[in-house]
Amino acid sequence: MNWQLRWRGRLLFLSLTGYPIVAALTSLAGTESSIPSVVIRTLVAALGIVLFIGSPVRLDVAGRVFVIAWAGFWTIYLCRVLYDGFAHKVLMPLSGPEYLVYALTFSILPALGALGPLDARSERRLLVTILVTLGGTLLLSAYATFSALSNLAALLSNRVQLEKLNPISIGMLGGSMLVLVVCLWSEQAPRGWLARLLSFVALLIAIAALGLSGSKGPLLATMLTLMVHYSLPLTPAKLIKLIGGAAVLAGLMLAAIPILAQNVDIALISRLDSLVSGQSVDPSNTLHLLAYEAAWSQFVSSPIWGDAIVENALHYYPHNLFLDVAMSTGLLGLTSFGLILVFSLTRTYRQLSVRAPYRWVFLINVLNIAGAQVSGGIFQASEVWFFMISAFFVNANGRSIGQEMTSLPFAVQTSMTPRTRS
Repeated sequence: MNWQLRWRGRLLFLSLTGYPIVAALTSLAGTESSIPSVVIRTLVAALGIVLFIGSPVRLDVAGRVFVIAWAGFWTIYLCRVLYDGFAHKVLMPLSGPEYLVYALTFSILPALGALGPLDARSERRLLVTILVTLGGTLLLSAYATFSALSNLAALLSNRVQLEKLNPISIGMLGGSMLVLVVCLWSEQAPRGWLARLLSFVALLIAIAALGLSGSKGPLLATMLTLMVHYSLPLTPAKLIKLIGGAAVLAGLMLAAIPILAQNVDIALISRLDSLVSGQSVDPSNTLHLLAYEAAWSQFVSSPIWGDAIVENALHYYPHNLFLDVAMSTGLLGLTSFGLILVFSLTRTYRQLSVRAPYRWVFLINVLNIAGAQVSGGIFQASEVWFFMISAFFVNANGRSIGQEMTSLPFAVQTSMTPRTRS
């Protein structure tokens, strides 16, 4: 039992930080080899399989529906991949086999390892370890980007990105780090001047990553997640303060962004000004709208089964998880995905409302789901699938869905009979 809890924590750590740190190191080394990325992806997938087989769980009705919906969705999606990639030969950025491998190693197999609880005793240590690793990753990313530019002004006016880590990923890492720092301070303020200094530095790194990425989606997702953090448990007084605070913040941003855009040359400020003022059209906004319209029209043309794995305007994913699901799998996939989302967010809401352990896991779940609506796809947003399952099982115990079963050889055993431990 203990080794499963420890290794599931390590799986969570690798799922969140493994690929980014490898991508940063390979970019810093000046190599374009995909071997390090393949190694870390394979390691995470293998660990997910080992935990799934060696750490079976008992499911109640909610857990049973959740797992069936999850398995059903991926069955429908993989059938779409097989049809488009092998039989129908749709024009796609990747081949059919590549889509299959990516779906399995990025999303499906790692998430299997999240079917179970985490060790509450190691929560803070795991949180700090992830913070340190994310901080190092973002510093390496900034240094690698700066090395390819002429000066600091060029770094600020451009979007931080690496060969294998795009600006949206950088922004989401910064958002994740910011949420983790806030959780660390909320649970127990760091003791000693050095710990406080380091946590403050981590906060600055996270804010810098959000800004230098130049991505609007991660910024908005982070703001939403912090609002959820400070508003739950929800009371009428908190709700009034939340609405008032959000209105004031929105007003300040609308007033400040045009002024800042005239005086500083920062990519994120310029893109936000373009969005707010409407005077100059951001190319990414135009492309996103084209992808949205194409994906929606494809869903309307084939609402039951879906139409294709890519939208037909740019032959890419539509940068919105709901539209991607609708376009690829139709109402069948939307139903399964909707069940997964509702169950995961319901448990997230309940756990955040009672200040349960691993609060940061639930907040990262909110962050990833929100971010996937403006920049994610089915297999591009691999962290979404992992944390939707992790949030559902992280605090599971003998009275709910995640009770461990050590006497049965099955990976998942459905039973309504509670089992006690001696």
